[in-house]
Amino acid sequence: MKLSDIAIGTKLQLDVFDSFNREIQQNLISQFESLEDEDTIIIAAPFYEGNIYPVRSGWLVDIYFIHEDSLYKFRGQVITRSINNELSFLKVKVTSDIGKIQRRKYYRFKHSVTVHYRLHEEEKPGEEKEEKPFKKTITKDISGGGISMLLREKEFEKGALIDCRLELGSLKINFTGEVVRIGEHDREGKFKFEAGILYKIIENKDRENIIKFIFNEQRKLLKKRIL
Repeated sequence: MKLSDIAIGTKLQLDVFDSFNREIQQNLISQFESLEDEDTIIIAAPFYEGNIYPVRSGWLVDIYFIHEDSLYKFRGQVITRSINNELSFLKVKVTSDIGKIQRRKYYRFKHSVTVHYRLHEEEKPGEEKEEKPFKKTITKDISGGGISMLLREKEFEKGALIDCRLELGSLKINFTGEVVRIGEHDREGKFKFEAGILYKIIENKDRENIIKFIFNEQRKLLKKRIL
């Protein structure tokens, strides 16, 4: 895997370290903009909770991205910051090889969208079952690795599989997820519980569309604040 293999527009996630190599922020979202030379790249300045995160020259960044359904990582050092057409960019000198890694790291974006869900039932050959209807709720946050959704009741236990349809504007994304945590919601209102759902069965293009949606929503928030 080479830097030249990374397509323009590829979504990135960054872990940021100061000049003393102390980690100061995880899971910032960014985007690959261009390859300047064999070891220097231009990326979009990362976002955190709708704002540009103030990454400084000299800081180190661990950069994660997905390519052909595999997760890769490399390290770089920020050389300069710049602004072009009201958009902020970082010039980064790459200081390590690109390596494939097994773990998943995804930025979790606090955002409310509609999600339909129902308990997953395995189909058995020759057996016909009446499909259960979907219920409807909203998310607390979304990421490329899963969602957190709000519930009126505690409808299932940790480890349960559920079928979901996530509505991201005009996009309808179907997946089967595993309940990895469920507990009481920390705010008053009609929703008493929240459940963390990990994607178990999802098309890679749908995962990429979720990450793209998060990036675009972050930019919209930033633009509103600028205006």
